Amino acid sequence: MSRTRRILPTLFFLQTGVVAIFSAPAEGPGVHIGAVNCQTSGCHGGAGDLSRQHTIWFRADRHSRAHATLTTARSARMAEALGMENAATDVRCTSCHAPFALVPASQKLATARPEEGVSCESCHGASGGWVRSHTRPDYTRAQRVAAGMRDLEDLYLRSNTCVACHQALAPELIAAGHPRLHFDQAGLSDREPRHWKEIWSDSQLWAVGQFAALRELSGHLAQKAAGGAKPTPEELADWESTLALCRLIAQAAPWGGPSAGLEGQSSPSLDLARAADALAKQGAKAAWKKEWPGAIRGALETAARPAAGPSPALKAKIQTALHSLE
Repeated sequence: MSRTRRILPTLFFLQTGVVAIFSAPAEGPGVHIGAVNCQTSGCHGGAGDLSRQHTIWFRADRHSRAHATLTTARSARMAEALGMENAATDVRCTSCHAPFALVPASQKLATARPEEGVSCESCHGASGGWVRSHTRPDYTRAQRVAAGMRDLEDLYLRSNTCVACHQALAPELIAAGHPRLHFDQAGLSDREPRHWKEIWSDSQLWAVGQFAALRELSGHLAQKAAGGAKPTPEELADWESTLALCRLIAQAAPWGGPSAGLEGQSSPSLDLARAADALAKQGAKAAWKKEWPGAIRGALETAARPAAGPSPALKAKIQTALHSLE
């Protein structure tokens, strides 16, 4: 496996069709049109609560500046340390900071430019098959999804959309100065300027995201081990603390059973990644019981007490989780 390939974001077990910006949707033309075609006042660039999604993204969402980040002095220093000619064009950076750079020319209009950063279609999917129809009152959610729109109402798909770039960062990038990443789907969503109207359970979104993170970490480290590489101490601490969080969730909100296939796991493995993936799917579809949020919070607070002896990594993650679940 090449050095570059190991640095690119990957969704283990989900490498076809989950992050649709890297491949054409199963149905519809699969053409990316770019955010500029969403910004008119009659579409998503208006002033009303239901029509200003592009305005919010452009003015306040850090995703709109993802590509610009690659042009800073800090990115230049990182690029030099990694032997890159230019962070703004190197696939190790653009794969997450400028996803349109990876889309073949046959699957995008000239208006879909890498300089957009992480824009509408990075999350909602290539819109060529549904952009002219998705506002029709008779156009159902199922029809939109069939035409290529990613179903972000599904918390499992939503977590998969984000986790590919917000988890399992290559040690080389961290050594060069990239901030460490720890996936917290609820916390990330809460910090974003809201451009959606739907309401969901923070505890459910957070829990599903943790199992998606465990899947990614387990798959990533199992793949490294298969290639003869050992995890760094930081990677191992991240994996161990995420596994501990998922065990707490499984006990407090046992939609997959109280052990949920997580017991007896002492090292990252593909079997554990598969179990975590199954639990993420089940959790997204579970009827979220009213007592589960309190049970999860109680389990986290108990595990954070000094008597429980949490590791520094686990304690930090619990503190972050409790803040996200407020």
